[in-house]
Amino acid sequence: MTQPARKPQNTREARLQQIEELKDKYQKTSENINLLQKQITTRSNQLDEMKSTLVRLQEENRNPGDLEERCDLAQKKINELFVQQTRLVEEKDATNKLLHKLQTEKDAPRKVTPAEIDAAEKAVIDAQADVVRIAGLIDAQEAMLSTVSNDVASLEAMTPDIKADIAEGKKKDSDLTAHKEAIASAKVAAAKVDEVNREIQQTITGLSSRLEKAKAELEVKKSEQHAVIQDAILFEADKAAQQYIKAANALVDAYKPMAGFDHILKGMNLPGTINTSSDRFSIPSFKGYRFEENQGLLFEFPRFDGKFMDDCMDQAKQILKEKDLA
Repeated sequence: MTQPARKPQNTREARLQQIEELKDKYQKTSENINLLQKQITTRSNQLDEMKSTLVRLQEENRNPGDLEERCDLAQKKINELFVQQTRLVEEKDATNKLLHKLQTEKDAPRKVTPAEIDAAEKAVIDAQADVVRIAGLIDAQEAMLSTVSNDVASLEAMTPDIKADIAEGKKKDSDLTAHKEAIASAKVAAAKVDEVNREIQQTITGLSSRLEKAKAELEVKKSEQHAVIQDAILFEADKAAQQYIKAANALVDAYKPMAGFDHILKGMNLPGTINTSSDRFSIPSFKGYRFEENQGLLFEFPRFDGKFMDDCMDQAKQILKEKDLA
C-alpha cells in the first residue's frame, strides 16, 4: 500500500519539497526529450531511405506503388514528433526558470516578523505545558495504585499450624472455620484490588502513549522555533553584510582616484606624492575577522594589477579634465 506524502511542516520545508519535485520533473522531461529525439532520428533515417528508393524507381520508370504516400505519412509523423519535442523543451525551460527562482528564494534570507517569533515561542510553551500536564496525570494515576498487601498467601501458610493446634487440643474446629473464612475474604479483597489496579494501569498506558506524542510534538515546535530564530538572525546578518558591501564599494570608488593621483605624482617626480603616513591622511584601519568562506574584507594585493591601476588613472585623469588640468 502506497504511503501518503508527508505534509510539510513549514514554508521552508514546503519550498524544499517543491524544489525536489521540480528537479524530478526536469529530469523526466529531459529523458522524454531524448527519447523523442531518438524516434525522430530513426524515422528520419527511414524516410531518407524511402525517398532514395522512390527517386530510384522514378528514374527507372518503375511503379513506386504507395511509396510516395508512405513518405508523406512518415514526414507527417516526424513533424508531429517535432511539435511534441518543442512543447517539452518549452516545458523544460519553464521548469528550469521556476526551479532557479525557488532556489534563489531558498538561499535568500527571509525577514521574520515579531509576531512569528512570538508565535513560535508560544507554540513551544504550549507544547511544554502539554507534556507537563500529561506527566502530572500519570503521576496521579500511579498514586492511585493500591499498596494494600496481598494477605492470601500468608493466611494459607498458617493453615497447617492451626490444624496441628486442633490435633493437640490447643484450638477448636471453629478456629479453622474462622481461618478459612478469613482466607476467602482476603481472596475477594485481593481480586477487587487487582481489578482496580488493572483499570488504572490501562489508563497509565494510554496516557504514556500520549506523553510520548506530546514530547515528539514539543521537539517539532522547538525545531520550528529554532528555524524561525535562525531565519531572523540570517536576515539581520545579510542586512549587515549589504551595509558593509555598500560602504566598501564607496571606499573603493574613493580609493581609485587617490591611487591614480599618487601614480601621476610619482611619474612627475614631484615631492607632493601622497604620503599616507602624514597627519592629513589618517586613514582608519582595523583588524578584520577571519571569515571561513572569504578571507578578504576589502583589498587584496597578491601582485600588481595593471587593469586596476588603469582604472585608477582613468578616474584621476577624469577629475583633472573636469578641472581643465589634463
